[in-house]
Amino acid sequence: KNKKPVTIAFFGDSVTQGGTALGEQIPNEVYHARFKRLLEDRYPNSIFSVINAGYGGWTAPGALANLERDVLRHQPDLVLVAFGLNDSGQGF
Repeated sequence: KNKKPVTIAFFGDSVTQGGTALGEQIPNEVYHARFKRLLEDRYPNSIFSVINAGYGGWTAPGALANLERDVLRHQPDLVLVAFGLNDSGQGF
């Protein structure tokens, strides 16, 4: 087993956070949890650590101020960025 976990940060809006269209939170079914399970199944000798930096209502320009605090300070090996729903409603 690799001793050091592979750190993956997910940076985005409420979809990243785990919200659904009905306002529910389903922790095991949000895409970052599913992605982690997929990686664990495919690479059983590795450890994966996931950072969920998704916040409801965020837009890409608004979230940029929090990039260092919520993502970069963790020194992730991979960052997945997902904004769009809130941005499209504001003309970005």
